[in-house]
Amino acid sequence: VRGDDGAGGGREEGGDPWLVELEAELRKEVDAEGKPLSKNALKHRLKAAKTERERSAKRDALQEAKALAGGSSGAASEKEEEELDPTRYFENRVAAMTAYEAERGPFPFKFNFTLPLASF
Repeated sequence: VRGDDGAGGGREEGGDPWLVELEAELRKEVDAEGKPLSKNALKHRLKAAKTERERSAKRDALQEAKALAGGSSGAASEKEEEELDPTRYFENRVAAMTAYEAERGPFPFKFNFTLPLASF
């Protein structure tokens, strides 16, 4: 329930302090025309900031878990990350095909045969 002064703006009591500070900063911002941000723009920016913070917290927790689980496999995880890097797709693909050709030959669909067709 709102107080007599109308403060609160529909937020829960005792919210995150960083969110309250961010809201105060955003209320000071103005748009291109020099007007204060609309209520919808303010909500949109607050939600985007909150989502980004949750994602970064989740990403940090995941990195910590990986570090704890595979403390000695740091070099292996770097290699996996390098292989999955989309900017190096061509180099990774060439390396994979070279390894495949060395193992199985360049034409896996061609087979050696010893029986001539006439004697079949």
